[in-house]
Amino acid sequence: MLSINNNDNAEIKRVTHEWLIRFAELYPFKLTEDYYAEDLPRNCNKPGYMPKNPKGSYNPYRTKYHFSELTPGMITRFNDNHVFFYGETIDIGISCDELENTITPNELKCLFKIGRFDETANIHATLTEPMTFSEVWPLIAHCESTITVDIKNLIYDKGMISTLHKHKLFPTVQFQCFNLDISDEAILDFFDFVLSLPVRPGCVSLRLLQTKPVSLGEAIIAKIKCANVGASYNNLLTPTNNFTAIEACEEKSYIFCGFW
Repeated sequence: MLSINNNDNAEIKRVTHEWLIRFAELYPFKLTEDYYAEDLPRNCNKPGYMPKNPKGSYNPYRTKYHFSELTPGMITRFNDNHVFFYGETIDIGISCDELENTITPNELKCLFKIGRFDETANIHATLTEPMTFSEVWPLIAHCESTITVDIKNLIYDKGMISTLHKHKLFPTVQFQCFNLDISDEAILDFFDFVLSLPVRPGCVSLRLLQTKPVSLGEAIIAKIKCANVGASYNNLLTPTNNFTAIEACEEKSYIFCGFW
């Protein structure tokens, strides 16, 4: 069994302390009471590296990261200084946040290269240059619980649906997409994909850039009914007006679908 003497312990504490000071100098995002600097080791994948957590045992894969007020160049600084992130959740901004988060396409790719977030990815940001959905989805598709895509300058390209089918991964709790600019046919194809999943998400929320007709809502409800034999349809609300938002939720045999 490997033993560590007091001198080794002192050296580990010294190195950890110096690293935290250096990390604070590079830090581009804010900590809340739930996020601790000691939850952010540079190389937590190294065997035996287990820094202390003020709230108990340290688990690098349960860590949450919240990036706020990002500007171009900040993620590059992390990469250049070999800072890595391993955790459960990444939040870039929040939907009601007035603070701008701006990131380059390369830095968005880099962030998910130097970080591994297995449960949740909520991205509220502006890209400095256009980027396609087909480029972004492979970065976040593995997140098992929740995905929010609220990215300005994101192009919902013709390959969006084929990209979803190619990766065959989708969050099981919630999927939110803002400023979605796709055709009526593509929206129907999207619901075909979601309804074909072996484990469907509990909630799908789409905010559309263009106003959609009542007939599209009726077609979506018809697809849901066709895919859910034996379910309760009392809360499938047929749209009475054109709409720019769709929300469909499912829990066991209870299904809700609304348009507004």
